[in-house]
Amino acid sequence: MIKVFFLNVSLLLACYLHAQIEVVKIVGKESNEYSIGFGAVLKAAVPVSEGGSATLEAGVIYSPIKQTGGEQGIVFVPIKAGYRYVLSGSSSGFFVEPQVGYSVYGALTNDFVDQKVNGFDWAVGAGYLFPSNRRTQYEVGLRYETVYYKGGSASLIALRFTSSFSFGSRE
Repeated sequence: MIKVFFLNVSLLLACYLHAQIEVVKIVGKESNEYSIGFGAVLKAAVPVSEGGSATLEAGVIYSPIKQTGGEQGIVFVPIKAGYRYVLSGSSSGFFVEPQVGYSVYGALTNDFVDQKVNGFDWAVGAGYLFPSNRRTQYEVGLRYETVYYKGGSASLIALRFTSSFSFGSRE
């Protein structure tokens, strides 16, 4: 019975998957130490109201420290739940999206420290959701995110590009 439940939930989420790539910049006190980073995210956005979707996302974010050739830096693996609301009340237009979650794994490594970076995570985003062509829908957005961990916090700004894909019609 449990296997059937998880199979049904998995199939439902697969119908609403969004693949995201992003360019990230660490912000805050030590932001000048970090180069531009990148991230990759899978997000399921299930419509729950007119213009509103419950979201669940998991991804990987990496930002290298300058002058290390990418061998040192900071990485997060956050899992977040949120709510995306399209301001027009439809399936396309400008949106806002608050999220909360947990960075299940993370590491900060440099010449002085190797530290785990896992803890409470929150983010707020905004962007534009382009009209759907029945199989694919594109999104462009900005996101501000902070991860709190033992020993501090790390914040970033991300520019996202999203392409949704569907195993059936969106209508």
